Amino acid sequence: METKATKKPLVTLVRGDSLNPWEGKLWESLMADFEVRAICSKKNLYPISAIQYPITKLKTTSDIKLLHKLNMIALGRIQHMHGLEVKLHSVQIAHTAELYHTYTYQAARAKKENPDLKLVVTIWDNSFGRFEFMHIPASVRKKYYERIAYVVENVDMVLPVSSSAEALAREYGVPEKKIRMITPAIISTTVQESIDDRNDIYMVNRLVKEKGIYDVLYGWKLFVESGGKGTLNIIGKGPERKHMESLVRMWKLENKVLFLGSLANTEVRRAFVGARALVIGSLPMPLWQEQFGYVLAEAMMAGCPVIAAASGAIPEVVGEGGILVQPGAPWDIAKALHTLSGHQTFEKLSLQAKNEARRFSAERFARELTDVYDALV
Repeated sequence: METKATKKPLVTLVRGDSLNPWEGKLWESLMADFEVRAICSKKNLYPISAIQYPITKLKTTSDIKLLHKLNMIALGRIQHMHGLEVKLHSVQIAHTAELYHTYTYQAARAKKENPDLKLVVTIWDNSFGRFEFMHIPASVRKKYYERIAYVVENVDMVLPVSSSAEALAREYGVPEKKIRMITPAIISTTVQESIDDRNDIYMVNRLVKEKGIYDVLYGWKLFVESGGKGTLNIIGKGPERKHMESLVRMWKLENKVLFLGSLANTEVRRAFVGARALVIGSLPMPLWQEQFGYVLAEAMMAGCPVIAAASGAIPEVVGEGGILVQPGAPWDIAKALHTLSGHQTFEKLSLQAKNEARRFSAERFARELTDVYDALV
């Protein structure tokens, strides 16, 4: 039986409606040294049954869409979690996400009642001007900044996932001594080598305009019309699928484009092993640009080179593991596809992709995160 002196520090992962297995399961490797728990909303966006530590679900403003919008526009509250402060009374480390989420502000306020509580915040966001460009009342914008300033003053460590997220942390006023960039990790899986001839190309993302889906589709059209071979496999769902299907019919590419819908992560990873390339066309938007892309890391881990628009944190993730193209340039995508058609080029980039993927080691992530927690408690 553990005594008070040997009791493991309690770490609680707070993620609002976005607790997910690809990030959340990484904390399982810390359970030998820490007691790990998580708190999320009752209507969480992702399935979490695979996560092995205890999870508490709280009511949040994001559970009801209309209430969520009203809280954002009228009160400046993004994902307020009812009763969160009470749940953090006996916690040593609360690990939240983003400086602007209301649950991060709540965790910072919880330190008043729990002086032993340390606050760690992961920053994915890399969109400068998020609140300046939003059409919201000046009084609400002021509330956002006041809460962010309160978090910055009371946070113990900020962990940006990319250089652009790190720059944003500095813009918010986080002191250098409280910043440590930790690259996200991918839990490796054993996937049987494919006997495929690697002519399959994949696009894996939500079927929405900001993901550059039409640039990818048009780039594929140009590639096929100029003699390119293979099949474009589209994995994902979204409001643009019907229109994309109509374009495929109009261009008579039905035998060159497949819509596969949503697939389990294990199936996607298996597909990457037999793929020639993953193509991502993300476009930078006024209030959003691509953050760390797990799908990019998963593809490279399987030796699948990436063709990706140089938007947000994508260049940092891809490194030498693929070909970067200008956002909104389908002709560049077609050119990159032709480049990867060459056997020597593909073999070179496939090897480079695997080498780059070593940066996403789960063991490295656990070691770096443990160092942060140990320094705090």
